[in-house]
Amino acid sequence: MSFYQDLFLGGVTGAGYSPDYFQTSPVTGIITVNISAGSTIRKAYLMCGRLGPTPPTVVTLNGTALTFDIPNQVTPTFNTIYGGASAVHAIDVTAVVNPAVNVYSLTIPAQSSTSNRYQDYYLYIAYNNGALPNVATAIFLNTQNAATTMNWGTLTLNYSINTAGDAGYSFFGGYECGNGDGENLILNGTNLGIVWGQDINSGTCGGPVGSFYYRNNVLTALSDDNINQSVSGTEALSKFNALTTNGSTTVSLNHDHQNLGATDNHPWGGIFAWRSGAALPIELTDFSIKCEKDKAVLNWITSSETNNDYFLVERSANAIDFKSLASIKGAGNSYQKKYYTYSDAEPMRDVSYYRLKQIDGDGNSTVSNIIRSEICQSHLDFTPIVFPNPADEILNIHFKHPANAKVIIRNIVGEIVFEAFLENIENSIDVHHLDSGFYFLQISVEENNFLQKFLKN
Repeated sequence: MSFYQDLFLGGVTGAGYSPDYFQTSPVTGIITVNISAGSTIRKAYLMCGRLGPTPPTVVTLNGTALTFDIPNQVTPTFNTIYGGASAVHAIDVTAVVNPAVNVYSLTIPAQSSTSNRYQDYYLYIAYNNGALPNVATAIFLNTQNAATTMNWGTLTLNYSINTAGDAGYSFFGGYECGNGDGENLILNGTNLGIVWGQDINSGTCGGPVGSFYYRNNVLTALSDDNINQSVSGTEALSKFNALTTNGSTTVSLNHDHQNLGATDNHPWGGIFAWRSGAALPIELTDFSIKCEKDKAVLNWITSSETNNDYFLVERSANAIDFKSLASIKGAGNSYQKKYYTYSDAEPMRDVSYYRLKQIDGDGNSTVSNIIRSEICQSHLDFTPIVFPNPADEILNIHFKHPANAKVIIRNIVGEIVFEAFLENIENSIDVHHLDSGFYFLQISVEENNFLQKFLKN
């Protein structure tokens, strides 16, 4: 799926880090990028591939604590053999990244071995710099179940490729431990080579990733990567000018497991950067969403607009199939900040995705990055499911959605005999030590209070 696409004056850089796949204690890795002096950060994401339904995990990026959990899951859930239901997450770290800093430490806490963990990390940075020519960029993320052949199909680029400049593709994956366990990257019908092995500073089987920066229409490699068409081992960066044509707006991509029949690799995503012949129709400096009572409110800001007729606000349940909700008139031609807002009065009762499609006066269109909505709290049913009742040794409390719940158990005379905070959807409380008789269970979650009576055998 297309997660982020943009065209602006400036540059793009990215690099990654993965811990050992058997890491069970805290570990710190180093991510090195390259940002031009005098730049400002336009957009930065710390992305991560999640294996299985793991609980929230707090990592630290240059001293800033960041929590990977369900709200920043940006792809639909798909299956892998390590942890089952998996996904890609992205945290907006635009405010965290310092344009004067090119080296970032990433500290990861103790995790389960192999499965049910946040594993492969990639730091992506797009930066504004008026002294540089325009750069187009795109992030595509996996939405498919792990398989021997994972056909990403034809990827649509919002901005055309100008082959007078470099065109770069960076792979972001994990668990390709050896050559026989590697992944063939096939771009526009050409096999670029096999990626496998742990990247620099990564742990066993962690990575590989393409590390690079792009500015002045030139792709430059970082870390152990090279500037050529092929990929090999941990060198997961490709300059694919010879595989495309001037003015092209599509790229086809396949991932084939080197070991036929195996399904254990994880191609989380691909990052592209290229010179574009397209003009900048708008400068979108902010696009965000928040809940206000029962409404999902979208806000966006443009710093300039050229021949901008209108915006279409689009919504999707799966980040793939979008439906138009409203048309918002653009400013035409403007070189001042313009502020826009749209309220979705009937947001979906589950997770939803929004994007903007910009239409210019000639009928041409560009599409913004996708933002994932927080579920408006009034739409969530936090009614707990409590069982068994009567209870012998264990009392189970299940929620339909992730919740921060406070639980208090009182005896028949009102004395507190148990108190705790619950963060998981499925929770079990040990009540074997309680005397036989009736008890009152009080649960407080998201400003909702529930009181239930249960019998301890």
